[in-house]
Amino acid sequence: MFTLLAVIVIGATPNDPVASVSPDNLTLTFMIKGKRVNATPTLIDQAGFAQPHISSDQRTVGWVALQSNAATSYPLPTSLVIMKGGKVVRHFEPSFGAIWAWRFEDEDTVAFMNQFPHGGNPVHYSRYRISDGRALDSFTCFPPGLLEQGQSPVLTFENALLDGGVPAWVWPLVTGDCPPRERSDGGR
Repeated sequence: MFTLLAVIVIGATPNDPVASVSPDNLTLTFMIKGKRVNATPTLIDQAGFAQPHISSDQRTVGWVALQSNAATSYPLPTSLVIMKGGKVVRHFEPSFGAIWAWRFEDEDTVAFMNQFPHGGNPVHYSRYRISDGRALDSFTCFPPGLLEQGQSPVLTFENALLDGGVPAWVWPLVTGDCPPRERSDGGR
């Protein structure tokens, strides 16, 4: 019944791929080409699932694993899990913080945004190849608050924008204002 509800809610037909997480984040189900696949926890202390996605070729699925954290009252999305052919083929973990957004760029490339959960801190974006786990690119944005606190990053968000330095693959992952959608002078 839960899967049927998910199909109705997003307006999919029975043959469209669907990914659904239960309200308690403990069950993750994929429906692809009429086949139902339930994901199982892949980390020892995994507390749940979030952000499920299906690649455009419908052969690869992924999600972030939620893990308990002593510093927060809620589990954090700390590991990106990629499954192909019913088997986990790769885990990607951020260099710091939690994964707040991610996407398949194509059937063999993922990109994600990570940041610490609270406070003004850097926002980091990474791209990886799934087949071999190789890091392809990264970009770090330093919010204005960091500069005001006396930190001196190598690349600031203003310089990146003025120099055209924000890679195109970063924009679909931007959820906040780092990098900002527009420059302070009104340009893009």
